[in-house]
Amino acid sequence: QEKSGDDPNLAKTLERILELDPHQVDVLDWLAKVRLRLKQDGLAGIMWTKAADAALAQGLRKEARVMLDAAVIKLPGNAHLRARLALVVNREGDRVEATRQYLCAVDLARGSGDLESARDLLVQASRMRPDDLVIRVRLAEVAEELKSPDLERMVAEVVRAAVRSNNNGIALEHARKRITLVAGFEARSELIELLRRVGDHVGELAFTNLAAVHETEHSRWQCAGLLHHRFQRHH
Repeated sequence: QEKSGDDPNLAKTLERILELDPHQVDVLDWLAKVRLRLKQDGLAGIMWTKAADAALAQGLRKEARVMLDAAVIKLPGNAHLRARLALVVNREGDRVEATRQYLCAVDLARGSGDLESARDLLVQASRMRPDDLVIRVRLAEVAEELKSPDLERMVAEVVRAAVRSNNNGIALEHARKRITLVAGFEARSELIELLRRVGDHVGELAFTNLAAVHETEHSRWQCAGLLHHRFQRHH
């Protein structure tokens, strides 16, 4: 069937073979190539992803890497293939290339509007490189686009990662953003300390005074609430 160029029937034959054993790497790879010739790029990507998973399950990491490298060249816009390639490359110990592939996959997912997949990919990447500032910033951006309840935590993690890597500009930017999300003592203290660290004494003083006003107002409301509670108990 392949010699005659009858790809539609060849695809059906390969699918029947896979019904008997769905973990045949060579057959999955072959079917992916047939789907590509039929201009069924989505199905081709699925087959290559399954082929890579089957190869990894059988301990064929090198074969999976070769296959995925070729697949990504043929389908550069497939986020799932790039995510699988990132996984394989990471297992080989090349974290820099793995991160690059994860971020490519994230950009593709975001570009197609699949923010949930982008978030999941970034979470995987962050587990691999917990101190990577770019990944943390991207996670916060996606969390904001998703209106995630974890946004404040994500922003706080950006601040901490930026401080550890001495990126004071990014740390300050996200510390200010955190203040808009939660006006707690910790967030205010964090921003004041960052302003002190970068030598912005005017900003430090101004924000310290503002924070003191907020704390005073908060204390007043606490006292008023306590007095109201006591009044209610005695009447």
